[in-house]
Amino acid sequence: MDPRLEDPRFIGAVDVIKRTGAREVQIRYSDDEQPVIWFAVAGWNVNIDGIPTKHGAGRAWETSSALHPIEAVFRLARQVVDGGQCAHCSKPAAFNTDDGDELLPEFFCWWTWNPEAAKYVQACQI
Repeated sequence: MDPRLEDPRFIGAVDVIKRTGAREVQIRYSDDEQPVIWFAVAGWNVNIDGIPTKHGAGRAWETSSALHPIEAVFRLARQVVDGGQCAHCSKPAAFNTDDGDELLPEFFCWWTWNPEAAKYVQACQI
């Protein structure tokens, strides 16, 4: 098995996507041609105006792709988190897959990997 699939950040990133309200998250691939492409797909229930709700009238989808499943999931997490607003501190939200410092922490609420908790946490919740 590819050791990158055992990286706990993989499941942690899926959890972040679910915490945005996604009702389902899927990992798919296409091996019709080389290279194999991996897709991360997430769906949210939305109301008639396209606003995410718990029990919506429709479904909105977002996707991302990469040459490896963990990178596809990381890209989808960045795509759905970056530019959003933190529900706790109201700062613009951002997702960080790296263990390094976040840029402009006074302006952004970063989702950052916490190895002790084995999950991504929001900066304002630390």
